[in-house]
Amino acid sequence: GYATGGGWTPPASFDHHKRPWYQAARAARRPIFTKPYTDARTGRNLITLAAPLIVKGQFKGVMAMDVFITEIIKMVNRLKIGSSGRAFLVDADGLILSHWERQKVLKGTIANSPDGAIFNQFQNHAGKTAPHRAAIYERDDYVVVSRIAAPGWTLFFHLPFSEVNGPLRELTLMMLIALFLGIIVLGIIIFLISHTITRPVLRLAKGAAKISDGDYSVTLPLTSANEIGHVTRCFNEMTAGLRDREFIKSTFGRYVSQDVMQDILNGNIELGGQKVELSILFSHIRGFSSLAEGMDPIDVVKLLNTYFTKMDDAISRAGGSINKYMGDGILALFGAPKKLANPTNSAVISALDKLHAFKEFNNEQGTSLELSIGIHTGEVVVGNIGSEQRTEYTVIGDSVNLTSRIESLSRFYGVSLLVSESAALRLDSSWILKKVDRVRVKGKKRAVALFRPYLLSTLSTSEITAIEGINAIMELYYRGCFSDALALLEQFSQPQTAHLDLIKSRCELFVREPPPLWEGVFTMEVK
Repeated sequence: GYATGGGWTPPASFDHHKRPWYQAARAARRPIFTKPYTDARTGRNLITLAAPLIVKGQFKGVMAMDVFITEIIKMVNRLKIGSSGRAFLVDADGLILSHWERQKVLKGTIANSPDGAIFNQFQNHAGKTAPHRAAIYERDDYVVVSRIAAPGWTLFFHLPFSEVNGPLRELTLMMLIALFLGIIVLGIIIFLISHTITRPVLRLAKGAAKISDGDYSVTLPLTSANEIGHVTRCFNEMTAGLRDREFIKSTFGRYVSQDVMQDILNGNIELGGQKVELSILFSHIRGFSSLAEGMDPIDVVKLLNTYFTKMDDAISRAGGSINKYMGDGILALFGAPKKLANPTNSAVISALDKLHAFKEFNNEQGTSLELSIGIHTGEVVVGNIGSEQRTEYTVIGDSVNLTSRIESLSRFYGVSLLVSESAALRLDSSWILKKVDRVRVKGKKRAVALFRPYLLSTLSTSEITAIEGINAIMELYYRGCFSDALALLEQFSQPQTAHLDLIKSRCELFVREPPPLWEGVFTMEVK
């Protein structure tokens, strides 16, 4: 059904299902941009951005937003360098979307302008390389061409040579004159240099040193209108440009992990992947959906952002990287793209850190939620996967699915962390493993052994003894000695847990009704 349109109530004849933006977004299953058209209601020219809403692989609807061409024009016109620099925007077919000469907007194409040849050259070259790129052409002026990937638009920026080369020639001439005068009146100039040039130059040197150390907040005071003042002004403009570049870089780093971002900035953006062995961590908040039902969506987003920040810190400290957020779930990788000495060790350390941080989160938010974590180590394909227009650094393979299943199984045993046998075998001697179960998850033929790892240095002697007792019970259970396992359970002095209650109920059932061909593996009927 139609949800909202900024207060606009559509007429009875309006059917959004028949709108081109709705049909295109649904068919593409990704955000799309329409061609410019005239809005029937306002009579204004606009472009519609539409994105499909897909939940758990199911199409639920389309969210669309109209952007007036006049707003695009305002935005492009604000792009300015120097006094004569100017910009215009064209779509993939060369239709002019924004121009400093308003009469050309939506009425002309770049093919009829002096920039037509540059547009064709840029398009042909971009088709053979990566889609996100920019280029500089020298004509009667500098022409900077940059692709806006999502809608397939191209931005042109013209900057006259005089804006770039003029100040340099002026500075050179002024320095020659100053040098000539310096030879004539050397004594006076020495005094002037010490007071009017040396100090600003030293400030420039100190500012350059700060920039080389990564501090782009430097802004030098303009103390004169001479050549040093001009250099200072140029220095400040350069610093502002570097600051903007660093802002873009840091903003980009919020959408992908730092390791992935650095890999992309190093030029590794080709489509494809490689087989690697790494550790995969999947976590999920139990009961979050029920909590979110009674909350305002804005408050839900704030709560999730606070949670994700704490979890990101725990994962990053251990050397991992978050691959994606899935609702309240987190998929993290250890061993790619950043290489680790022992990815499994790092993943389990991160999991324990996450559980500690989650307790703090519950205390701060006044909630009593539970976190479940599954870890598996196996071979996957990792790399840039997608289309030429849109790629995603992600991981694919059966190991990812198995990790998700292991995480979901944790609720059956009342534990917050489960690791597979493949992960457990790669942990070093600083860990002790509590045997939890051997199961055949739904949809899989191969059995998987599940463990709960503990850091030995954090356990008391009695806790270690309790874990060894549980392991002895589980060994009897695996071998089919259900009566003996029940006898040990009766003697077990530690508090009963959901895990032990589950094993006890199975043993009681199997004593009454022995399972045929028991292999020490329990087949799960649910995911």
